[in-house]
Amino acid sequence: MQFTVELPGGKIYQLKTSSLLPGAGGDFAWVIIPEDQSSELELLGDQVELTSPAFRTRDLVCADLPVMLNKPASLNWVEYLPANAEKLGIVKTEFKDILHRDGACGLDTLIRTYTYTLADSSTVTCSQMITARKARLQEVAAPACHASFSCDEPIAQLDAQGHPHPSVTGYPFLVTALQTELLNESVCNLKATYTDQVDSVCANTYRIHRLWTVKDACEPDSVRYMPQTILIGDFKAPVVSCPPNQKYCPVWDQNMLMYLLDPFECTATFEAPLPTVEDGCSETYSILTEILKIQIQYGIDPVDGTADTLFTYLVIDSILPGQDRTVSQLAAGEYYFRYTVKDACGNQTTEWCRFRVMDLETPVAICNDRINVSLNSLGLARLTLRHIDGGSYDNCGIQEIQLRRKFTINPQTGDSLAYSFYSDWGKYVDFNCLDAGSMVEVQMQVIDSAVMG
Repeated sequence: MQFTVELPGGKIYQLKTSSLLPGAGGDFAWVIIPEDQSSELELLGDQVELTSPAFRTRDLVCADLPVMLNKPASLNWVEYLPANAEKLGIVKTEFKDILHRDGACGLDTLIRTYTYTLADSSTVTCSQMITARKARLQEVAAPACHASFSCDEPIAQLDAQGHPHPSVTGYPFLVTALQTELLNESVCNLKATYTDQVDSVCANTYRIHRLWTVKDACEPDSVRYMPQTILIGDFKAPVVSCPPNQKYCPVWDQNMLMYLLDPFECTATFEAPLPTVEDGCSETYSILTEILKIQIQYGIDPVDGTADTLFTYLVIDSILPGQDRTVSQLAAGEYYFRYTVKDACGNQTTEWCRFRVMDLETPVAICNDRINVSLNSLGLARLTLRHIDGGSYDNCGIQEIQLRRKFTINPQTGDSLAYSFYSDWGKYVDFNCLDAGSMVEVQMQVIDSAVMG
């Protein structure tokens, strides 16, 4: 909301606003209160209510008389009863006005003829002369010094030059005793015109220097200038959102970008995606892409001794606007794309988009098959990884290899089992005399070193 109000000088004022009813929404009022609280000016919608004579004392000017002409409400603005009204016993008051103008620069006069009806039904008449002077240049108030419009929002009205119309940016105005007159055309002896000069600020943004010239027809050599600055353009930062997610099976996180390691490698190579950018004004913008590694540190809070987790972010790569967007040698783990998007007018937005590099490639297990095992003199034998592993490998390295065997007979008695079972995973498997002459299934499990996957 914008409004301009003429106030007496030399005072400090407070501007307050509130709803009209306690605790209620909807209509509201603005109140201007001087520091000494001697008076108060209330602005309610398009109405201005003056609640102190300090704001009401003002000469009538020529623009006020047409407002009074034959208006019954104007009786509240003048002394309309004769001094002996109580003695006369007036029961009804009627009046008729005639407006006389004394040329372009003389006093205007409203001659008001009252007809009073008395209690005995007789009537008495008298005349009242109400004069109004011409307005003065120093009484004209300037419009708002500054106005701004975003280029992605329509302007309600344009002038013949295609610039914002004064009905939107504000006219000089004259506050009279009875009303506020916009100088959108001649008001009595005053007239306001304007000229615009335009300079460019940046792409799609320009500044209009509007100069108002207010002249008084009664003082041709007098003039007032009122500068006004109107800024039209791109004031909003771009709206940036993360690139759409890729879908891998299994999908680990619906809200995170994911990339797979290169085949047979323990690092990933991919093209860093661009974010989605929306800007209502700028058609061009630059994007700085940074890749940040999430570092997690675990510790103990020295104050209360509780477990504490600290996240830090290390910039490991930057892609400038226009550069090749290929990212390589990125190990499995969690990262952020940090996008800094700047439009042609320097408005800037930073968006963080989390992503994960995942190892979904399973290890390759290679077993030596059909191994013949000989029992020692104690009737025992042991197979270890060096007997079974035939060169298993993984793109990110092997964390652990384990073995287990299948039992189809009771390992203590040699009796057949209704249901076979496997031993626990370990570094070796053992055999004894009860296994002699039989085929025993041995399984090998390879676990890779993946950080994510």
